[in-house]
Amino acid sequence: MEKIKIGKKKAGIVLIAIVIVSAIAISISTNVIADEWGNPEEFVSEVIVELNATDDWSGVAETWYCYEIEYNGMYSAVTWTKYTEPLVLSALGNYTFSFYSIDNEGNIEDTKTSHFSIIWDTVAPITTIKITGDTEY
Repeated sequence: MEKIKIGKKKAGIVLIAIVIVSAIAISISTNVIADEWGNPEEFVSEVIVELNATDDWSGVAETWYCYEIEYNGMYSAVTWTKYTEPLVLSALGNYTFSFYSIDNEGNIEDTKTSHFSIIWDTVAPITTIKITGDTEY
C-alpha cells in the first residue's frame, strides 16, 4: 500500500490530505508452462483467477474486472463486472485481464492488466472408416 501526503499552507494553517492507494494481487493457479523467468504465460488446462485486494486504512469496498479473449483473429469480451468469487476460465485464446479495487473511502486503484493464454487441446479427435473388399458374388 502506498501513502502519499500532500501539504498545502493556507493562512498560517497547514492542510494535509492523505491519499491511500490500495493494493491488489492477481493469483492464477493451474498447470502451467512458464517463461524462462518462471512467469506463467501459457496454460494447458482451465485457469482459476482469484483477485485479492487489501487496504489497511478503510478496507476494500469492491473489486472489478473485465477481460478480452482473442482466438484465431476473433475477439470476445466480458465487460466490467463486480468480482465476487474466483473465476474459472477455459476458452482457448489470448487473454487480456484487467482489474482494480475501490476502498471504503471511494479511492479508486489504477487499473492493472495481466496477459496469459490458454492453449490446451479441447477438440476431440475425428475418426473415419474406410471399408474395402469385393462387392460381387
